[in-house]
Amino acid sequence: MDDLRRDPNVENIDSEESEEDIVVLEETDISHGVKACTKSLTGRIFLAQKFSAGTMENALSAIWDKLIGFKVVNQGTNQFQFFFDEEKDMRRIEKGSPWLFKDYILHVRQWSDTQNSDNNSDSTFPIWVQFWGVPECYKTLEAGWKLGKKLGELMEIGMYKVRGKESRILKAKIMLDGDKAVKDSLKVKGPNQRLVEVGLRYECIGIFCMYCAHLGHSARVCNVLLEDAACNKLNQDLVGEWLKAD
Repeated sequence: MDDLRRDPNVENIDSEESEEDIVVLEETDISHGVKACTKSLTGRIFLAQKFSAGTMENALSAIWDKLIGFKVVNQGTNQFQFFFDEEKDMRRIEKGSPWLFKDYILHVRQWSDTQNSDNNSDSTFPIWVQFWGVPECYKTLEAGWKLGKKLGELMEIGMYKVRGKESRILKAKIMLDGDKAVKDSLKVKGPNQRLVEVGLRYECIGIFCMYCAHLGHSARVCNVLLEDAACNKLNQDLVGEWLKAD
């Protein structure tokens, strides 16, 4: 039987060659770059088609009130880094996130030197979701907490009055994963073992596909729908316009 053990001398040669390819940078080498990035945000727009940095810069400069020294750099497919001259402008934009840009979700956060340059913006973003159809006896903060946790990381929970109505609704602020299909309902089982379907309505969710329930495109340009249609296997829409809160 042949000896398949690796020659230790070969391993050492490979290790030496890989170390020779590494360029070591000291803090002094990158201090100016880090200083510039401390007044920047990284962000992602949840959109199927591609936007250029120039398009983003021109449009957002107007939307965000003509920021001085504002610059946008492309960091990958629909991922960008936004540079500001004034820290107060950066803080204001970060606080307002997520934004709706051309009715698509744009989420930004402060730059960090620990971020991976290949994935500088997470797939999750904060959003308020309303719970509709909850029986009055289930309208408690404890019940809302469990509902919210089922959808993602829970940030805040509350009870709110609906305009023009006497009833109250439960709302939760969650971190929604924009790469996954959006849920339109949850099922709740109380002490009496009776199942109740709770409808979900999202605030400021922007454009989504009713066929596949993903963000960033409409059913008209949905690849899943087009593929199913080509195979004569069209299904019912997964969600509807009711997903959007008034």
